[in-house]
Amino acid sequence: MDKVDNEIVKALLLLRYYIYFKNKKLGHTDDNRKAQPFLAGLFNIYYGSNFVDCDSIQSNYKAIDLVDVDKKVAVQITSENSFEKIKNTVLKFEQESYYDNYNILKVFIIGEKKRYKKLDDLKKECEKNNYVLTVVNIYDFIDEIVQLPSFKKEEILRYIETRLDTTLARYIDYNIQKDVVTGWTHAKRFKAYINLQGGITSINEYLADIREFANVLCGLPENSRRFLVTIINYSKEHNIDSGFKFDAIKVRNNIGLPNKDFADEITILSNENFDFKDIEENNMYEIRYRSSVENYDILSEIYDYCEKENIEINDIFIDLKFNHFD
Repeated sequence: MDKVDNEIVKALLLLRYYIYFKNKKLGHTDDNRKAQPFLAGLFNIYYGSNFVDCDSIQSNYKAIDLVDVDKKVAVQITSENSFEKIKNTVLKFEQESYYDNYNILKVFIIGEKKRYKKLDDLKKECEKNNYVLTVVNIYDFIDEIVQLPSFKKEEILRYIETRLDTTLARYIDYNIQKDVVTGWTHAKRFKAYINLQGGITSINEYLADIREFANVLCGLPENSRRFLVTIINYSKEHNIDSGFKFDAIKVRNNIGLPNKDFADEITILSNENFDFKDIEENNMYEIRYRSSVENYDILSEIYDYCEKENIEINDIFIDLKFNHFD
């Protein structure tokens, strides 16, 4: 194997290890779902497909995790490799009559598959309902990838390099980082700054909002925090009411994100209550994080505080050093 092959193999086996450890050792049985968006993108490159995560369509889809509507393929992603798991997936697939919309059901095992004595019989039963059952594990998939032409493997590696860190970050517990937030004492410096600015009717309620925002930052993958800082750095203007105005193309080009990955980062932040607004200028958007007090933008408040106190914004938004508020 060449260098590209080795990097792809190491990355996918690392993902497999994370999921195995969380599921088997820590009992986090739903952690396969965190890998679904990453695997959807990876499959789309490999198969030339258009898989979407079922969670983005409807929560708790039964039996299937990814679907390509055009090619009529449904995928179940699991770390369980028992025949019973495969059989139960087929049972739920048929109970929901998914075979009316999908003519291929692929069970993708993030781990090793076994020798299933009754699998051929089960496949024949599936064919009676006019769909095909296939079972693939991550090792089969890796073997298939390394057989691809070099240009295709390089495309896959670029995708892995831009997306895997964000995916793995979803498996990390942020309790230690949250302790940093609860570790600030009375936020005296920040209180003094707020009092000097005026306009806040309830300091304690406002600080509670700031603390909640800090916890949100701690729960974000580092890539998403860096994405947020890039938006701030490339903004044309900001204010306490409307937040930061930024050029989407400049931000995307600076980070080197494809359109889809850029959209994914916007989705991650939007899911954490960041407000994005298309202001109907060429590629211009606004982002803000509203406080429940006075409807102020917390992003602008913290940025202005850092400017006044000569604090690097990376210290707050990336390194999570909230002791700067004390």
